[in-house]
Amino acid sequence: FEGRGIVTRLVPALLRFCQTQLYVPCGKLVEEAHIVCRTDNTRSQAVAARLGFAPAVRTARGDKSLRFVLKLDEAWPLRVTIASLAGRAEARAAKARSERDRLTEKIFEGR
Repeated sequence: FEGRGIVTRLVPALLRFCQTQLYVPCGKLVEEAHIVCRTDNTRSQAVAARLGFAPAVRTARGDKSLRFVLKLDEAWPLRVTIASLAGRAEARAAKARSERDRLTEKIFEGR
């Protein structure tokens, strides 16, 4: 199931659930979300970037993890949607460039 965008689609749904159903002990809504992943986990880093999460400042020395944060204000659904669409468009463009390069190479092989 890798590479099908399942996590990218799941995270916004999970965030909507958290913001509407979960309350911190003082009765407030959840105000931000974090994605924490290892420094070598490029797929999780890409999900965070695709969804508009911003890199957070690293505080622990020698920590082998990265933290990304997204403020859950009134505009977060729009920001996540825009970031997700932009990520998909870039992925399609990269795939098209790769296919173009492959075909160009094939055309010039016979010469």
